[in-house]
Amino acid sequence: MIVDLTKYTPSVYVELTPEIYVFPALTSEGKTYLCSVLHSLRTIERVDSHTYIDDFRPAELFDRSKRDLVMLDRYDLYFGQGMEEMRNFANAGGIVLLDCKSSLRNRKFAPCELKFNEGELVVYDPISNKG
Repeated sequence: MIVDLTKYTPSVYVELTPEIYVFPALTSEGKTYLCSVLHSLRTIERVDSHTYIDDFRPAELFDRSKRDLVMLDRYDLYFGQGMEEMRNFANAGGIVLLDCKSSLRNRKFAPCELKFNEGELVVYDPISNKG
C-alpha cells in the first residue's frame, strides 16, 4: 500500500504493506515531526497520529472506514494499550507506525525506517528496500 502525501509540504510518502511497524529506538530521526505532520493532515487525508500527552481512544483512532495509516508517538509510555484495535486495523488493510524509545523490534512487529530530508519524509521497509 502506498500512502502518497507528496502534494503537501513537507511531503510524506509511505510504501508499506498493511501491518504494525516499529521504528528503530533512535532519537532525532524526525519521528515526532512525522507524527505532527500526520496529525495536521487528519481532517483532509486518511491518516492520523496520537501522542502520549493526548487522551488515547484506540476505538476512534483505528477506524478503518476513516483511516489508512495511524502513527503512535512514544508508544513505550503506554505500551499494550489499544493492541487489539491495532491488530484489527492492520488486518483490515491499515498501516500502524509505532515510535518507541525502547526497542520493540523483538516483539513481533515489522521494522520500518524513516528517511528525513528537507521537505520530504519517506517511511519504508528496510528489509525490502532502502527508501
